[in-house]
Amino acid sequence: MLDKADRLVANPMPLLCLATIYAHASVLEVCKDACVLIAVWLPVYAVYVLLVAVHEVGHLVTGIACGFRVKEFRVSCIRWRDGWELDWRGANLLSGWVNMQLTRPDDRLRLRYLLFVAAGPLANLIFATLLYPAAVHQSTWGGIAKYLFVGSILLSVVNLIPMKVRRLTSDGLQLVKVLFGRKGLDVLRFCIRCQEAAPALQTMRDNCDWKGLKDLTEELLALSVGLHDERDVVKRLKTILLFANGRLAETPIAGK
Repeated sequence: MLDKADRLVANPMPLLCLATIYAHASVLEVCKDACVLIAVWLPVYAVYVLLVAVHEVGHLVTGIACGFRVKEFRVSCIRWRDGWELDWRGANLLSGWVNMQLTRPDDRLRLRYLLFVAAGPLANLIFATLLYPAAVHQSTWGGIAKYLFVGSILLSVVNLIPMKVRRLTSDGLQLVKVLFGRKGLDVLRFCIRCQEAAPALQTMRDNCDWKGLKDLTEELLALSVGLHDERDVVKRLKTILLFANGRLAETPIAGK
């Protein structure tokens, strides 16, 4: 007669059933943990995205009021450029961005730019002030308002710290550069002048007006004296100047 172990080897079905039961229980446990994790972190992420949206809308509305033109607006994975679209790059899911084309390099440029930069943290502070009456109540909605109140103030304070993380510059660092550095304002004026001259540069290139292209490029490069030579705009202008000089050298008039 076969003993118990021999019978299990001869008929593995009980072992398979037992393994299936254990696997099913493990899958259920993992699914349960995942659901708990989602239930905890999804509301936190939603609150964070709401606070980022308030911050970026502050920049957006103030920038439009100051006469700047909107080029790009993004909150988490939702982006507007020429139309609403989704941007699923992982680095963008926790950030916001407002890209505006500055205009009119006049005497009020510094003030208008300072208002634009400071509007984001200020919007969070205003939002926190509006939430305060609800946050002091002991209720479910009061608890939610309390989290929004604290988070809004934290986001405002963190953004006012002068720092740079990779390619992202905080609002505080931009304020410091423009308030206490003449070069910061010169950079703004240089960038505005380049943006305004971009259509003219393209038209001259299309019309093969190499002399005009050379003169305008040299004028723009003269404005960049004292700025960082490694700026992308400066590099592009130097490339355009080399191209224009090369074309002028190829013309019969230049060759005589």
